[in-house]
Amino acid sequence: LLYTSPLLAVLMLAAAAMPKMCPMLMTAAGTIAPARFLILGAVVPAIAVGAVVYGRRVRKLAKQVQDSLAESSALAEESLSGIRTVRAFAAETREGGRYDASIDHAFGLATKRSRASATFLVIVTFAGNAAAAVVFWYGARLVVAKQLTVGQLTAFLVYTLIVGFSLGALADLWAEFMK
Repeated sequence: LLYTSPLLAVLMLAAAAMPKMCPMLMTAAGTIAPARFLILGAVVPAIAVGAVVYGRRVRKLAKQVQDSLAESSALAEESLSGIRTVRAFAAETREGGRYDASIDHAFGLATKRSRASATFLVIVTFAGNAAAAVVFWYGARLVVAKQLTVGQLTAFLVYTLIVGFSLGALADLWAEFMK
């Protein structure tokens, strides 16, 4: 998505994500006991901090990739526009090597960016699964202590899924914003 204004981009992305997120979060917040809802939300600040750090790093890497590709294009354009001079000095191999090195540098930066994205995805997935495991563990303890029925635990787990889907929508919004 290309927008002329960063503010317009944020508004468009938020408008696209809100219909997905709000009903799910409102439903979950209104139907779960506050203590259990807080357990569900405990993982959110950690993911949010991680998303900010990740966003800064990926934005920096994306800029470096774009700058490197621009430099490669400038090298190619310079060599092609001065092809007579390049041939006169038999520098085709040298100019080709300069271009190859520039493209390899851009590829290395793009690979770094992909690794950063993959690492963030693994961490967020692990955090989500760990949060689900804690919710299951806590719910089982409440059932054993007879503070919660199996039906209430099932409802709690369904609401956990609703919150998870809402967080997924939020992650999609963040990923779109980082593009």
